[in-house]
Amino acid sequence: MGLGDEIMVLGIVEEIYETRGKPVVIYDGKRKVRNHRAWENSPAIERNPKCDSFSIINEPGIRRYIKAVVPNRLTLFDPKHIARAGRICLTEEEKTKAIELTPKYEFVIVEPLVRFSGSKNKNWGIKNWEKVIEDFPLPVYQFSIKKNDLTIKGAIPIFSPDFRISAGIVEKARLVLTVDGGMHHIAASMKRPAVVVFGGFCDPKITGYSFHSNFYVDIEGSPCGRYDECPHCKEAMALIKPEEVRKEALRIINKKTTMLDDLKEYLKGKKIAVIGNSPIVLEKEHHEIDGYDVIIRFNKGNPEGKEKYIGSRTDILSTCIPISVKMKQLNPKYIIWLDIEGRNPLPPTQEKVFAYPYEAEVKRIIGAPPSSGCMIVDLLIRKCDCKPENLFLYGFDFFKTGTWYRAANAKYKSPHAGDIEKQYIQKLFMGG
Repeated sequence: MGLGDEIMVLGIVEEIYETRGKPVVIYDGKRKVRNHRAWENSPAIERNPKCDSFSIINEPGIRRYIKAVVPNRLTLFDPKHIARAGRICLTEEEKTKAIELTPKYEFVIVEPLVRFSGSKNKNWGIKNWEKVIEDFPLPVYQFSIKKNDLTIKGAIPIFSPDFRISAGIVEKARLVLTVDGGMHHIAASMKRPAVVVFGGFCDPKITGYSFHSNFYVDIEGSPCGRYDECPHCKEAMALIKPEEVRKEALRIINKKTTMLDDLKEYLKGKKIAVIGNSPIVLEKEHHEIDGYDVIIRFNKGNPEGKEKYIGSRTDILSTCIPISVKMKQLNPKYIIWLDIEGRNPLPPTQEKVFAYPYEAEVKRIIGAPPSSGCMIVDLLIRKCDCKPENLFLYGFDFFKTGTWYRAANAKYKSPHAGDIEKQYIQKLFMGG
């Protein structure tokens, strides 16, 4: 009972406001005026009660969709309740901040977590969501509430400082994928399509929205409303298959190809230069690099001032670190986002983003944490079907030295196994 409840309260108030033409006061059970940040800037809310003001009583425990709350936090739902999501009315300043953080291409939001005081029985499982978004046709983003929050595999983090800013970003999303909770109410508030996993905790006819695609399991005991661990809810969640949720998501966005398909088509038949960042790449001039069809660079490998050694163009930027202004100036056609641990937010960008999902797979193959270079070579040969004879590696010394953009006296110890990666890449080039 939290943000979603307050969005539904706002919907009740808006309906009264539209019918009677006056803003409404919201009181708690002790007749004290309530306020909530979800209601800020809404014309439907009366903040200074007058003698002729319309009012309702609504607070945690006193909600229209709840018949009663019994011990052990068991909620009895009112089956006649129909939810309406009130509009989160952003200020101009909030809209501007949201635009700054919003990707500049079609994207999807995923929120798999049941945060704060929500029932653990709403949790469908991280692995299920990872299967839904694996190699998804559109970039998938997940909000990071605090810096260094981890996102699920395949999702790109957006650090949003506030749920109101998040609402402004959601408003531009092609689709929202989430569980029964605050995010599905935000999506409804901002009039965005969503695929929502309800399980058996609550019936979407009560707290869901008809324009969303809701996965509810109506078995004996549904809706249970339990907040303690519930075998019924586990059974209900197990009956919802990732394949079906993904199928519905793909139907809504109407995409036939994946981001990997797009990348494969872009690289098909092309000669590709992969420019590593070892200092050995600066030992002699490489004027031929700009003659390749595609040039791939890594992280801070900006060629400015070093064009005669490493070429001038950047077609694909592979990175696992926050993108700086200088990196954005490279103007790549694609960004391959390698930060699968989700520690760094990816700022809004005009380029297509491919969220690399194969780190764990490569780690299993080589038995060590793979480097960016190793993952990209593996991606090109094993996943994108690039022929080894069309790949040309520069600046790979397998960690005998650091990177050319570090200070010469900077101490650097690589976490990667250079000899193992060298053997693996040689094997890939030999068709193994």
